[in-house]
Amino acid sequence: MHEAPINAHLERAYVRAAEAAGQDIALDVLHSYQNDYSHIGRGGRTGLRIRYSGMSSLKSFMEGIGYDSFIFIDLPYKDEDLVPYAWLALREKTPEKFFVANDILLPRGSIFGMDLAEDIRLLKGFSAVYILNQHSARKWGRFGLPKGRIFERDLAVDCVYYDGKGSTEGNYVFTCGQAARNYDVLFEAAERLPRPLKFKIYTSHSLNVPKCLTDRVEIVSHTHDSSRMKELIAGAKMVMLPIGTDNGNPGAGLTVALISMAMKKVVLTRGTPCIHRYLKNGVNAFTYNKLGVAELLSAAGRILALSAEKKKAIGVAARQTVLERNNIDSFAERFITDHCC
Repeated sequence: MHEAPINAHLERAYVRAAEAAGQDIALDVLHSYQNDYSHIGRGGRTGLRIRYSGMSSLKSFMEGIGYDSFIFIDLPYKDEDLVPYAWLALREKTPEKFFVANDILLPRGSIFGMDLAEDIRLLKGFSAVYILNQHSARKWGRFGLPKGRIFERDLAVDCVYYDGKGSTEGNYVFTCGQAARNYDVLFEAAERLPRPLKFKIYTSHSLNVPKCLTDRVEIVSHTHDSSRMKELIAGAKMVMLPIGTDNGNPGAGLTVALISMAMKKVVLTRGTPCIHRYLKNGVNAFTYNKLGVAELLSAAGRILALSAEKKKAIGVAARQTVLERNNIDSFAERFITDHCC
């Protein structure tokens, strides 16, 4: 599976679902992760966890095992994953193959593995494909799946891991991310917000922080460690995402928003039709229509003026929304029930 923290969380959800379904299911996990995700949890009673170490080892391992089905998480993002991915996906001996998109679909030319998967129509013959509903099913058809076998699903997060327990309210705004973010607008708004309020930015971008904000803004280097982001969200007063208007991704910022909502935090992000499927302005979060300094100041002012009781109610409503519509365990349980039992 494609290496990303969100996929490590999905793996754990599948393990929990398989264990809950009973002892008749064995779920082995093949991965090529370079980073340690043990803080999320690992292992289980349902099967093996194998790190890919080359085609020779993979072929030898597969010779002695007859699987009922394969579940592929995302397309190959790394060139070195392409050969084993294609070899497994195109095997004729596998009775059923399922594909689950758990990350954004990038445009052609972004990643070689995705381009080649399109060229050879890698998903042709799969039993089912699950895509995120913020992407058009039509875009996925180019990977070779016959019509009528694509199912849309909601973006989901790990509500077991991101439970909000132990959260406090510090004196800082948390924000994070790379794609579609406009931190210059955030900085301009920050200059006009109450001075005691600080900002922690979790990103891999190199940002030019204005001199007047150097004592209020902390840049935290982004890593694959989910626990670091969890810690930063847990201590925030609010979560503010400066999403640009013309970014090509209608769901930009949604993953961070849902994680924060699962932790009962008040979220401010740009409202789009995709975002408004889950975030209701003033009910379980706050949204702005177009990114601008005035818009951020107005919305942030509303949040800062909330009573403790109202803020708690919004946090409770936020987590309830995620539990009902965006819980990764609910998706994994339905998948195991529908395809593996």
